[in-house]
Amino acid sequence: MAGELHKVRRGDPLKIAASTFNTFIDAARDFQARQHNRASGSQREQRQTGIIPVRNDSGAVLDRFAVLGLAGPLIDPTDNLEEFQNRVAMSGVVPADGHRGRFVVLLEPAAAGDIVRACVSGACVVRVEMQSNDDDYADIEPDETRWLLSGGAGLAQLLWVQPEEQRDDPDVAWAVARLGGGASTGLEFVIVREVHETWLIVQQVAATEGGFEITGDAFLAWPWPMVRTVYYSPFIVEGELQDWVTVMPLARIGGRPYVMQLPKFAAIGPVPNYPVVDGIPAPGV
Repeated sequence: MAGELHKVRRGDPLKIAASTFNTFIDAARDFQARQHNRASGSQREQRQTGIIPVRNDSGAVLDRFAVLGLAGPLIDPTDNLEEFQNRVAMSGVVPADGHRGRFVVLLEPAAAGDIVRACVSGACVVRVEMQSNDDDYADIEPDETRWLLSGGAGLAQLLWVQPEEQRDDPDVAWAVARLGGGASTGLEFVIVREVHETWLIVQQVAATEGGFEITGDAFLAWPWPMVRTVYYSPFIVEGELQDWVTVMPLARIGGRPYVMQLPKFAAIGPVPNYPVVDGIPAPGV
């Protein structure tokens, strides 16, 4: 085939053999295919790796391994649908309560406004403030970009945690975490203190010989998906403490607490002497 391909001089009659023309077509098709594969391969790599570009919108200079909450895409589908579909790029802000389960760990230092690589899922290195050295999970700490906060549940599963004797600060450890691998370590049990239109106020309880006892402060929880709050019975009705209440299981999904409405697993017991505290502020949801 090499003998069939030759250049011509200016003014020479142009005669292209069929085999030569077909070679040109094959070469053009090969070039187009390689260009397409390169573009689609780049998009596929970005979508499947869990590393995405994130703009530092915290207003501060951040070190590598800093934590940012995800605020939204940099490219809105209403502005440029094709670019939105082809490239995942997000805005990162100082974490707040609403960012539990929705955060990234920066893989590069970032000045304010810089766009850098960040880990949104998969294994990465991160610093963690350890509430207990037995904790296996972590999630954001509101208003904190330097580290995650450990706990019994969270988006990040702690695969390895620096031993306490090796830490500069005994409460803050380097860790290898798997983002997206978090879960609850098991069921918790609560009683429902207040029922609102879309959320609940609950308190954690533990079993005792005489029934149960309240073991924690009141906190915000959500009804189980597809279950309305009217199906939950509070132990305070119109300011009055009820004589009997239902203990219900609570599970944390992505760090967010959901109360199961499972009467067959519910236990009935007397409410212990409990000071009724009025004025729990409604959560900002």
